Order: sequence, then structure tokens, then C-alpha cells
Amino acid sequence: LTSGWTIPETAMAAAMGAVKGSKDRVYLGEAWARTYGFIEGMKDGAIAAGKTMLEKNPTEYGSKIEARRYNVIPWPIGQAVRLPGRMLITTDNFFRALNMRMSLRQQAYHDATKLGLKGQEKAEHIADTLRNPPEEIYDAAFKEAVYLTFNKNLGETGQSIQRFVNSHPAFKLVAPFIRTPVNL
Repeated sequence: LTSGWTIPETAMAAAMGAVKGSKDRVYLGEAWARTYGFIEGMKDGAIAAGKTMLEKNPTEYGSKIEARRYNVIPWPIGQAVRLPGRMLITTDNFFRALNMRMSLRQQAYHDATKLGLKGQEKAEHIADTLRNPPEEIYDAAFKEAVYLTFNKNLGETGQSIQRFVNSHPAFKLVAPFIRTPVNL
């Protein structure tokens, strides 16, 4: 829902920018770019999710699994016990890839529009940007993807709470997750 909502949110931002006459604004085509990115991102997400499920010990930046993970219980019982955590990581990776594609598409469209490109030139610029995104565009897309999956790093207070809960296993029963609720 969060990923999908960014499409009408982008369209509303474009309408508001047009009414205000803002120089550096969101363009209506960016909502369409996000929509196309959503469709493309489904494939990216499926690939990322598949890779995660096939890995022996999947880990990923900003995972909802907050505590250190040990493979103490041997296979196959251990695999079954770890399956819920693996599914959380898999889901995060699916949506992170989907959101990355949406953001990359939007930023590529915005950049091409801001440069005043039209037609084939615009299409080529967007394709080139998607094939080899500049570092600042890639970093912004990654940041947005982490934000939209509620995996943004916590601030000082949140990290203190997280360290406390992780160092006192009994508190995991009361507060098994810290990062996602704080980010929500």
C-alpha cells in the first residue's frame, strides 16, 4: 500500500507545484514514471526475493530481523524455525527492489524533463539514466526504498532502546521489533 500510494501522492505534488508555479517542482509525468516503475519493479522484486530465498543465510541492509541470528538448531528443524524471519527478509528485499525501480524511473523522468528534453532524446536520456544511474540518483533511490520499507536506521534514542532489548532477551517477548514500529 505504501509503494502504491506514492503514485497518487506524486500526482498531487505535481498538481500543487503547477498551481504554485514552482520552478523546481514535481511534473505530472513523474507519477506515470512511478507507475511504470511499479510494474517493472515487480520483476526486480521477484528476482531479489528469489535470490534471498535461495541464500543459505540471507541478510540485508535494514532487515526487520534486528537481533543477531545464529544457526544453532540443525537442519531441517532449524530451517523451519528460521522460515518466518527468512520470509520477512524476502519481503523486504522484494519491496526494496520495487521501490528502487519506482524512484529511479521518477528521477530519470524528472531529470530529462528539467533538461527540456523531448521525444526520442528524452526517452534515450531516461534509458541511459536507468542503465547507469549517477551516484546521487542511485543513492536517493536506495534511501527512498529503505524509507518506504520502514527500515531506515534509527536515531540515537531508538538505537539505545534496540541495544537494550537485544541485550535482554526477556524483553524480546514484549518488544520483538523496534525499528519498524519507530519508522512507522
